[in-house]
Amino acid sequence: LWQASNQISNDFTISVNLSPAQLQCSDLLERFNEIATKHNVLPQQIKLEITESLQIEFDKVLDVLTDLSNAGYKIVLDDFGTGYASIAQLSNPIFSTIKIDKSIIDTITTENEKLFFAVCNMLNTLNLPIIAEGIETQNQLDACYTVDIDMIQGYFYSKPTSAAKFEQKWLTH
Repeated sequence: LWQASNQISNDFTISVNLSPAQLQCSDLLERFNEIATKHNVLPQQIKLEITESLQIEFDKVLDVLTDLSNAGYKIVLDDFGTGYASIAQLSNPIFSTIKIDKSIIDTITTENEKLFFAVCNMLNTLNLPIIAEGIETQNQLDACYTVDIDMIQGYFYSKPTSAAKFEQKWLTH
């Protein structure tokens, strides 16, 4: 509806969290294609977020994720830094973006903040776009700017909200 009413541009994306159970569905790609077609949304406008903990079963779902990626859906590795992902998996071309977990963000302005900067520098070196989740303070936002974070989300901007409140705050000019 937002796209049809020209309230958003064609490069606007929406993120959908996928559970390990959903990734076991043999017809997942077909389901997403049907939904995208029904709502006149391009696969490139949909980001599918998988949690870093899924890395434990990565080989089991790699074919499904590859099919989704090849169809144009963006695959985002969520919760990066919680300890499950193999750094070697970051070079897999199916990942369009890495989302740094809030636990890493929370190290900013503490004695452990070097961890945040090291993770960001590594991801930037690998040319992987970064989303910082859980940004709540100006200090955290400033730190993200110093390491070229690509996207920022968190309560600093908005708590989870309804579509109507999102429209009112972000789409009404």
